[in-house]
Amino acid sequence: MDTQTEDSSAPHRFGPGLGPIVLGAAGGSLLTLALIVGATHLQDRASAANPPAPGQAPVASAPASPAQAPPAGAIAAIYQKARPAVVEIDVRSARGSGLGTGVVISNDGEILTNAHVVSGARTVQVKLSDGSTLPGQVLGVQQDDDLAIVKAQIPAQKLSVIKMGDSTKLQVGEQVVAIGNPFGLEGSVTQGIVSGLRRDNGNDGGPADAIQIDAAINPGNSGGPLLDMNGNLIGINEALENPTGENVFIGVGFAIPINTAKADLAQLQASGSGSSTARGSQGQPPAVNARPSSPLPRNGSGRTQ
Repeated sequence: MDTQTEDSSAPHRFGPGLGPIVLGAAGGSLLTLALIVGATHLQDRASAANPPAPGQAPVASAPASPAQAPPAGAIAAIYQKARPAVVEIDVRSARGSGLGTGVVISNDGEILTNAHVVSGARTVQVKLSDGSTLPGQVLGVQQDDDLAIVKAQIPAQKLSVIKMGDSTKLQVGEQVVAIGNPFGLEGSVTQGIVSGLRRDNGNDGGPADAIQIDAAINPGNSGGPLLDMNGNLIGINEALENPTGENVFIGVGFAIPINTAKADLAQLQASGSGSSTARGSQGQPPAVNARPSSPLPRNGSGRTQ
């Protein structure tokens, strides 16, 4: 076994306390210093053991600063306000399983999302922000604007309804926030600006007055809310543009204006439980319509077909 020889010339290192006292030529000085330090140590211990005398105010420590709420208009404040109303929508269809996002818009548990999220759905599960899961029913589908209503029996203590905004007041350059479940990452938030207005996305099965944004949206964000800086719902995230054909965000996304959705709500809500409607084809089941921002497949194969 290898042994190490201690270098006697190296200084000794000691932990807290006085440690050994080495007496030599300066032993008297060291001893005096040791006695002074020891006496001070004993005095400190005695002070800690004895409380202040009556009438003598104790020395109070500074109170811990309470956690402060984020200021209004901050991303954190917008997220905290809106997140409880944002849900994950899990769908099973003949094509397999996928997921998207939705947002609660009424006290009856009505959830606004994209038509392509629930297209061809056999079963729908709604996952709330607290992780609890409820069965959902597709009430109506508006294919031309790529919108749908899903209803779930959300308990009153868990119900949170988003506040509607006015998309006609949007301006290019205005800041916006998106919340969704990209690639299954629940409750993700991104920020960007309005890059353009009244974009014609109709050739791809969406509205002709879409909001162009640069807030990142990816598969799984479909149907999620686009919010203004007051936390109001101004759009439903729908699609992304990528000329390479890859289903990933490169800086150009589209959302359906909430005022377009408001115009469709009466038709969607009146469709009846479990039924589907499409503009110009009442009573017909919705066609399968894959979108650039289609819900994320559980098998990770890319675009849901």
